[in-house]
Amino acid sequence: MTARGAKCFPPAAFIEEELAARSKSLTWLLEQTFELSEESAIAGVIGGKPVTRTAARALGRIFGTSTRLWLNLDAAWWDWFGWKMNCRE
Repeated sequence: MTARGAKCFPPAAFIEEELAARSKSLTWLLEQTFELSEESAIAGVIGGKPVTRTAARALGRIFGTSTRLWLNLDAAWWDWFGWKMNCRE
């Protein structure tokens, strides 16, 4: 029997969940950024790119969480996603 890990979700799913819980939109989220580099980094995460330190810092500030939370969510996602891809080979 092959061991299976719990299903993992990309950071974008957590962002969507946070926005829904706060009755806020993606537009609202992007309006909370201080500079274009933050907006661009967050937009990248929504689009499926890895979380950068800039995005993690901005998301932590906006949602009242730590930078580390977003970096850990991202690392868990890519570890799980890589494991999932390797299992298909």
